[in-house]
Amino acid sequence: REAENSRAANEVEGYGHDLIVSERQVLDWNTRLFLRAMAKSLDLEKNSFSGQFGDNPVMQVRFNFYPHSDRSGVTVLLQDEEVEGLQIVKDGAWITVPLIPRALVVNLGNQMQIMSNRIFKSPVHKAVTNTDKPRISVAMSNEAEVDKEIGPVEALIDD
Repeated sequence: REAENSRAANEVEGYGHDLIVSERQVLDWNTRLFLRAMAKSLDLEKNSFSGQFGDNPVMQVRFNFYPHSDRSGVTVLLQDEEVEGLQIVKDGAWITVPLIPRALVVNLGNQMQIMSNRIFKSPVHKAVTNTDKPRISVAMSNEAEVDKEIGPVEALIDD
């Protein structure tokens, strides 16, 4: 059974393709939940964004503290439940993102901004430290495969 459930060497573990116990059914949660929902919100074909990620999309974890926008398509963040630390820029000012215990923060990255022809924005954000308490958060970024060229979805380009 171990070989039956193992991944090939070139498969990216965790990017929405985890086998579940049911005739090798694939649970494609990331693509279905985020990329297809965003396409639907713009009245596009459901695979308009997910098709641009390619067959071998990349999942990545980075540790940053400086202001930046994510290069990814979608980043999902589980924040610390007690210590605030995520800030975004709005109208030129830094605003602290409120804590909602056990909630996930979904941050769209530069790739999604490109694919949506700037309808979805990739916010500049940063993590700040707390002098009294340690803060731990986990971020999971999903992006198109390394050699995949992306661009605006055809239906979103004005002539």
